[in-house]
Amino acid sequence: GAQERKMKAMKDKQEYYEAQQKHEIAERRKAGLPLVEPPKEPDIPTPNKPGALGYRTAERTMTLTKAQAGELIDELLAAYSDPAFQKRVHADAKAVMYEYQPFVRRLRKTAFAVQEPVLVKWGFDPSEEGLQEMMVCLSDHTLRDKQLRGRADDSTKMLFGGEDGMWGMEE
Repeated sequence: GAQERKMKAMKDKQEYYEAQQKHEIAERRKAGLPLVEPPKEPDIPTPNKPGALGYRTAERTMTLTKAQAGELIDELLAAYSDPAFQKRVHADAKAVMYEYQPFVRRLRKTAFAVQEPVLVKWGFDPSEEGLQEMMVCLSDHTLRDKQLRGRADDSTKMLFGGEDGMWGMEE
């Protein structure tokens, strides 16, 4: 008795989920949406949005003082403000017809060329992980300090090509 009721309940539940999935797929088809949501690409890590939250708990080899964080943000701002870098960012934006995701994909490579020397100078690993760690270290301070957050936003704006680049286009 009890075993059979349990089996029937499990079977009913399974049928319900299958019907629900069929319905969702039919609705998506009707709406002209892709059948499955494409996974969102990770954004480029910045001081105010360092990206992967799981990274906060990972082993960190570096911490920065508030003064060092300010210096580092200013260095990134200077690197991103360099006219040659700005020219490359604008070329990347044009090459992908100003579409955000493809732009970010290209920007990662373009930006890493100017981020790498900064990473090495400050003792971070010259890799995607080192960049991530640097941004997490910076966010420790930008989350608490309004002035630093503003400077970090300025550096991010320049990273995305300034006023006439891709800044604010992620919507």
